[in-house]
Amino acid sequence: MRKIRVLIYTGVFIGCLLGLSGTSKGEAFFENAYWNSGKAEFQVYEASVKKYDVNRNATVKLIMVKEPFDPIRLVKTGHEEDSVNVIKLNIIQQIPTGIYDYFQMASIFFERSTGRILKYTMSSQDGCGNTFMEYRRREGKHLFHYHSYFDDQGDSETILEDGEFTFYDSLPVVLRFRLTQAGEYRLNIMDSLISNKWVPLTIREGLVRNRSEEARKVGGKTYPRVFISEVRRGEQKDLLVFEAEYPYRL
Repeated sequence: MRKIRVLIYTGVFIGCLLGLSGTSKGEAFFENAYWNSGKAEFQVYEASVKKYDVNRNATVKLIMVKEPFDPIRLVKTGHEEDSVNVIKLNIIQQIPTGIYDYFQMASIFFERSTGRILKYTMSSQDGCGNTFMEYRRREGKHLFHYHSYFDDQGDSETILEDGEFTFYDSLPVVLRFRLTQAGEYRLNIMDSLISNKWVPLTIREGLVRNRSEEARKVGGKTYPRVFISEVRRGEQKDLLVFEAEYPYRL
């Protein structure tokens, strides 16, 4: 995920208080009763992230939970009779750079019944300022709003006509939909939007190949079997390693 090399993984399932563009396989993955417990899937990683041309030790957390969601305002709601169910992915990373740290968080909301991404927000704070991005899918259009402190950027809005793509930042979930699919398949993938500045909305075709591997060692632990998704986009290659049993955690 995002040029992050996982060193150590710890996974727990914790209680979480619930307030009263995806892929075709998402509905089957999300409809599993695993997501109905009222708890959140919480994973913590040690990582290495390059900032200012130096590899920095970082902490990355992935949190997933089911929530009732207002389909009009696109926020969590206490009125479940008027809601749809979403599965929310939060990506939280803290990257020390010496004098100050980067604190960055992305929230991605998957419609549970279809696997489509309805909303994606990202915030970044560092020693220089705050940046915020919001994506919404509305009436067949993809709407992006940016508020950046960075030089000569400020506020911006971009509208893309409807077309199927997924976000690079959502791959730790989206690839779980299709881990058992043999052979290879293609995805249109938008480059990562987790940044302290506005970044171009670049969509590139990715080729995904799945395979299984026996006795794979990850972070000091040997797993008897894992699934591996290899994602190639031009010269860039990502390898994501998942547990072999549902829910296929990264």
